[in-house]
Amino acid sequence: MKTGSPPAASGPPPDARRGARRGTARVPERLSPERRRDFLFLITSRVSTRLGDGFLRILSVLLVAEKSKDPMIAGLVLVFRYVCEILINAISGPIIDRLRIRTSLMASDLARTVLAALLVGAVIGGFPYPVFLALSFLGDFVFIFFKPAADKVVKVTFPVEEGTKVLSQIDAANHASNIGGFMLASLLAGWLGPSLPVVLGPPFFLVSFLLVARLRLPGEAAIDYGREKKKSYWARQREGLGYTWASPPLRLLLLGRSLVAVARGSFTVLSVVYLAGLAKGLASYGYFESAQSAGKVLVTALVIPLFFAHRSTFLLTGLAEIAIGLSFFSFNLVDDVLLACVVGVAVGVGQAAEAVGIDAILNRYADARIQGRAKSTTSFGSRLSGLAAMGLVYLLVNTFHVPPGSLFAWLGIFPVLGGVVFLLGWLSERGSLAQVEFLQGPATATLRVVAGDAGEPAAVVGRDPVTLGRSRRANFVLHDDAVSRFHAVVRRERFGWVIEDLESSNGVLVNGVQVDKAELGSGDEVTLGRTRLRFEVATDETTRQRKAAGGA
Repeated sequence: MKTGSPPAASGPPPDARRGARRGTARVPERLSPERRRDFLFLITSRVSTRLGDGFLRILSVLLVAEKSKDPMIAGLVLVFRYVCEILINAISGPIIDRLRIRTSLMASDLARTVLAALLVGAVIGGFPYPVFLALSFLGDFVFIFFKPAADKVVKVTFPVEEGTKVLSQIDAANHASNIGGFMLASLLAGWLGPSLPVVLGPPFFLVSFLLVARLRLPGEAAIDYGREKKKSYWARQREGLGYTWASPPLRLLLLGRSLVAVARGSFTVLSVVYLAGLAKGLASYGYFESAQSAGKVLVTALVIPLFFAHRSTFLLTGLAEIAIGLSFFSFNLVDDVLLACVVGVAVGVGQAAEAVGIDAILNRYADARIQGRAKSTTSFGSRLSGLAAMGLVYLLVNTFHVPPGSLFAWLGIFPVLGGVVFLLGWLSERGSLAQVEFLQGPATATLRVVAGDAGEPAAVVGRDPVTLGRSRRANFVLHDDAVSRFHAVVRRERFGWVIEDLESSNGVLVNGVQVDKAELGSGDEVTLGRTRLRFEVATDETTRQRKAAGGA
């Protein structure tokens, strides 16, 4: 299938890739100063915005509980988050993929600054609790709508094998900041009441806006936004759906997430009601959320970077889902808030590993130009099943008066089933997909110009795709009027290298035969316009990899 724009950027320079293979944990120090600067601005902005998230999330729950006098209504604040994700994931992916990353992040933080200010006005004005629900809905809408943009920063800045580690480090900062927001909100609400502290919300998002405005993101240059903007919204949506379902790893991701979501959303609502019964009120809910976040910080700051950063992302996610299921089984056994917080730590550990694993699967298997759509598609299916489960739980608790505690054990079945799906993905990686072994091998292929003019005499093809074209934003620039701006891409797929035509005007020839997409072997001659290149492989690594995988 032809693509309409070049793939992900070429990533950090060769010295950064060599550092990645050494496995050190401090990724940003191996980047160029410009990329390291972007990383620091990104992580600092995420800290600020997630402080605001945690702060206002707890206050919204407490405000609704205070106004409505009903913990189940307070739980609906969290249900609204799921409703948001369903609506947003139906529309956001194609839009995010046509916007520049910095523009998306700035729009998100500016909108959330305004919404937080409106929440302050609603509280001061004494508006009824449905207004708080609506503002919570809109704030989550904006956050989830633009979240894929933050994930794309990792895609265009780091090589694939470092992506899991960097995503984990960013998530550790996120969760630590959420803890700060939860604790601060609970402390101030207990001291001043839930209304007055709301005025502190808007500055968190404003600071984040100022930080992301300074991002440069040089690796984003390989995405041809002009070509993406020429496609209609529905054409881009169809492309994203087809791309996700045609990819075995992304298809497994969709199925696994859908099973897990049945339990995740229901657990969120039930935990609010259950804790309200244990503590005779919702004052302790912020501490339960903090306990979950503490578990998330532990696993994202230490466990994933040290033990899972270079292992299968499907294995990581499958183990995480099983951990979540076991935590849900045990939650109905607790009889006080302290024990609930202990289980909350275990739930947080599983959820954090799950979140990093899901984003890492997308980072590995989805091209940057379509990553937003792939994330939206897999999320959309899972949120539908989650919302259906929420409705069923609400009916059982409020109509049939089923005790919330008795439902937790049943919910644990679904993460375990989802874990089985992800473990099947892990087995597929080791067998029929078998991409990891090859992708972790040394970069040994070279494209060398034998006739024509280019910015450099040769380009090395390794873990990152190499885009060929006349544009200065191509990875390998060809000074040939017969070559399109983004003419073709050479990349590693499964056990070898392939070349793919990017809807060029004059096509791609391999050994004199025009192709849309073809495998490349050592000695093959590639013709683009009037330029001829020779593809060379220093060792017969492809044959060795095939034999090794076949004997596994």
